[in-house]
Amino acid sequence: MAAIHSAEWVILGPGSWFTSVIPHLLVPGIHDALINTRAKRILTLNLVMNTVETVGFSAKNHLEVLAAHAPELRLDVVLADPNIVVTRRCCGGLPGTWGRSWSLPAGRP
Repeated sequence: MAAIHSAEWVILGPGSWFTSVIPHLLVPGIHDALINTRAKRILTLNLVMNTVETVGFSAKNHLEVLAAHAPELRLDVVLADPNIVVTRRCCGGLPGTWGRSWSLPAGRP
């Protein structure tokens, strides 16, 4: 937990959503550290959305699951391949502090 609290950046993902990314939010000490750290938080979405664990999931579905497990988690950046996230607006309706910055190609709304 000390490493999370003293970090400048915390990177979540990429990885198997339910066996590599979400489990960090289920461990009380790690969950609290991720919520309370002063580090910037970046979520790196997978290049391939349809894995065995997430068949049929869109980028928005991935964020919804993450938000359901940690609604108080604030993300500073969501890093996504433009082939899986067409626009930043695709994830409207999710918590307002999620993805203050989307790393997508210039010209994408």
